[in-house]
Amino acid sequence: MRTLLIALLLPLAEIALFILVGSRIGVLATVAIVVLAAVAGVTLLRSAGTDAAARIRASMAQDQDPSGDIVRMAMRFIAGMLLVLPGFLTDIAALILLVPLVQDAAFSALRRRARVPGIVFDLRNPAAQPRAPADRVIDGEYREVTRPAPGRSGWTGD
Repeated sequence: MRTLLIALLLPLAEIALFILVGSRIGVLATVAIVVLAAVAGVTLLRSAGTDAAARIRASMAQDQDPSGDIVRMAMRFIAGMLLVLPGFLTDIAALILLVPLVQDAAFSALRRRARVPGIVFDLRNPAAQPRAPADRVIDGEYREVTRPAPGRSGWTGD
C-alpha cells in the first residue's frame, strides 16, 4: 500500500516542483536542468558498470571481499537510473546516493544483515582470507557398486 501511495504521489510532487522551479528560473532553464541531469545519468550508467567490474575483478584477484564494490556499483546504477528519470526529487535522491558516506552507511547496514552461504569473511578484518564455515555439513547419498563378472562389461544389456 505504501509503494502504491508513493507511486501516485511522486509524479504529482514532481509536477508541482516543475511548476515551482519553472516559475522561478524560467521554462528554458528548467528544461535545460532536466536534460543535463538525464545526460549525466546516462554517463553515470555507462561508467558505473565498467568501473565496478574492474574493481570487483581486482578485489577477487587479491582474494578480498568484493561486496563493498558490488554495493557501491548498485548504488551508482540506481543513481544513474534516477537521474535519467525527469524530475527534481529523483535527481536529489540520485545525488544523495552518490555521496560516499551514504554508500558506506548503506554497505554497513547491508553487511550486518547479509549472509552468503559457503563462504565466510571476517568482517572485522577486511584483509582476512575467506574461510570455509565451521559448521560445514555435506549432505549426500551413496550406493555400493560391485565389479562385473570377468568377460562382462557391466552394462545391463550384456
